[in-house]
Amino acid sequence: MRLASVVVLCGCDGVLGLRASGLADATDGRPSPTCPPIGTAPTFGGQLGAIPARGCDDYSISLATDTAIARCNFTSIASGPIDGPPTVLDLPYPMGPEPKLAPEGNLLFVKYYSATPSQYAIDTLVSAGGSWAYASTYAPLGQLPTISAPSRGPDRRLLVADSQLDVLEELADAGTGAWSMHDQYARASAPLLLPAAIEYVGLSEDGLRAIFSVPSGSFATTDLYYADRQQIADRFGAATKLDVPANLATPYLREDCGRIYFSALDTILYIDQ
Repeated sequence: MRLASVVVLCGCDGVLGLRASGLADATDGRPSPTCPPIGTAPTFGGQLGAIPARGCDDYSISLATDTAIARCNFTSIASGPIDGPPTVLDLPYPMGPEPKLAPEGNLLFVKYYSATPSQYAIDTLVSAGGSWAYASTYAPLGQLPTISAPSRGPDRRLLVADSQLDVLEELADAGTGAWSMHDQYARASAPLLLPAAIEYVGLSEDGLRAIFSVPSGSFATTDLYYADRQQIADRFGAATKLDVPANLATPYLREDCGRIYFSALDTILYIDQ
């Protein structure tokens, strides 16, 4: 297991509803995390930590290559080792790109807004000799979309949540390198039955578990919901509210359910099982 130091977060108990933690090491003798059976939501209440990535959010990782991708200062795409400091990449995208790294570490998907033509789109970039090369574009997306990280190939999936249209779309790439619409969920209807429009969406590396950041009843805070499925060809079941702190933006759930990365307090944080 990777060594990871956890930084003391002043005021975390007030802002996130968690007890602040002292310096600790991830290799402290705890058993390796595992997901519960499908149909049972994972629980989180362990170590709270921070990545040294001030001003960054939208974190996704590749365990295969020990690489993480983030958006920094809302304008730049950055990369670095998992749990380490990111370095800004030379990828000139319009304001507010959403970068998502494939689990294999060789593909990068970037959602962005294009003024000409006026639409949201997803670019696929391929790792090429230490840099990223453009491969293809999927467009158009909806009116106000946000995307998950993709699942692992060859039957790759990616979730697109549109808070304006109030739908969740599932894109599929069956190994051809081209996305196509696979499924669409009405957010408030069965099977998901989410209580409010989805602000952020996450997908595990195996594509079997999804998490959703959803406004609470007061719309002043957001809650995190979880849904899963037995296999990639299935639809997701009913969403369950997770017992985690409020306001976890841009969530990323690790495949082993051992950690959720999220953004808050102008940095990237995580909470363990």
